[in-house]
Amino acid sequence: MVGWSAVALRDLWPEVRADRFAACTTPAQALALLDDLVGGRVVEPDPVVSAAVSLLSGARVPALAAGTGTSERVLRRRFTHEVGMSPKRLQRVLRFQAFLAGLTQATALAVAAAEHGYADQSHLGRETRRLTGASPAELVRGRRLAETFQTPGRGEPQDRGHDVPADDRGAH
Repeated sequence: MVGWSAVALRDLWPEVRADRFAACTTPAQALALLDDLVGGRVVEPDPVVSAAVSLLSGARVPALAAGTGTSERVLRRRFTHEVGMSPKRLQRVLRFQAFLAGLTQATALAVAAAEHGYADQSHLGRETRRLTGASPAELVRGRRLAETFQTPGRGEPQDRGHDVPADDRGAH
């Protein structure tokens, strides 16, 4: 691949013996072994990042840094290393997830925007497009469509749109 270079596993993870992989006879076995090794690793989270995440709800990055006893630059670097995104971006994603969790067909977008900490409905729209590429209205329509085609749960009638007397079911 262009721009990528191969690195030997022993260079990244010296405690793993290469002969364990050499004993694998199929790629599936090697993948299963790697999955076991990676899944068995215990990695302690960065305590500064953990503290910042717990303070994240509405705080600005300077307040997060002050609350964790680090500079903004150090916090952003450690946060990005541990989480994969900046504190502000995670804050946006979490706020958007909360918005999505409460989204229904009857959701008034201006009210939802205010309830979830957006300045106004256009702020919600910009964030939604930035994170998903779709407008909030498109998400509502998409959810409505998804709900229309959901498979009913056990004990629910297959056709929820018609009331069919129990003695008429299957009488054709």
